[in-house]
Amino acid sequence: MTDVIKCDPSAYEDNIKHAKKWCTTCEEGFCADCEKVHRSTKMSRNHTLITFSDYRKMKNVSVSQTCVGHGKRYDLYCPQHDIALCIDCVDQHKTCSKLLSLDKAAKNAKQSTALADLEDKIDGTLQNVVKFIKDEKLNAEQFETQEKDIKKNINETRENINTHLDFLEKQITINLTEKTSTCKATYCSNLSQWRFVDQKLKQLKEKIETMKQMASDEQVFLGTRELNNMVSAEIKFIKSTITNAKHFGINMAIDPTITFLLNCTNQFGVLSVIERKSEL
Repeated sequence: MTDVIKCDPSAYEDNIKHAKKWCTTCEEGFCADCEKVHRSTKMSRNHTLITFSDYRKMKNVSVSQTCVGHGKRYDLYCPQHDIALCIDCVDQHKTCSKLLSLDKAAKNAKQSTALADLEDKIDGTLQNVVKFIKDEKLNAEQFETQEKDIKKNINETRENINTHLDFLEKQITINLTEKTSTCKATYCSNLSQWRFVDQKLKQLKEKIETMKQMASDEQVFLGTRELNNMVSAEIKFIKSTITNAKHFGINMAIDPTITFLLNCTNQFGVLSVIERKSEL
């Protein structure tokens, strides 16, 4: 989006002027003179005109009002299939019980149940994501505690044996680091995914707020369905991620022979990573 937008009606007459307002219905810019005409014309007097500062806020809430298949503006709505139609789409919906004009279907879209349900869906999903993040952090912290406890156990055991175990102590510490590093990387990756989903859902919520304040009813109507699909995709991703999420625990069993047969053992202990599915 450029900082300067031309007045479309003036440009049509080869008269270049800077637009002062933007019509969310026509999706065109208007200079001061053309704005007066636009507001006074019967066909457009009810259109929503916004300032360009508001228009720039909507750059991330772009809602297409043109049919992808035919390149024509949406004029109708099919309740049976819950989709907007252009005039050329009508032939594909001849058997549908009732088609509505888009402006009638979109009336009071900002107060619609569909928009409210979409907001509730995002809010609910955000709350769940926050819970997932807290749980993931808690498990990561518990895992850290388990690792520290094992290291403490290693050190306490090491203090009770002679210097012959220096090499074995080094081996078990290295082995512990190798195993825990992989698990920690998994936790970090999971947290990164959740934070990304959290950010994305918040952005969708911001788009809805902006759309409610600035967009026309038609744009809100169409945008509600477009954003609903995006939110549903995020929820599907979250469910898939939760299903595949794994938490880890780690234990070490001290070799019993190490306390009475120092010279005959070749290991300090056995590390085992306990992998379990998320209980969320």
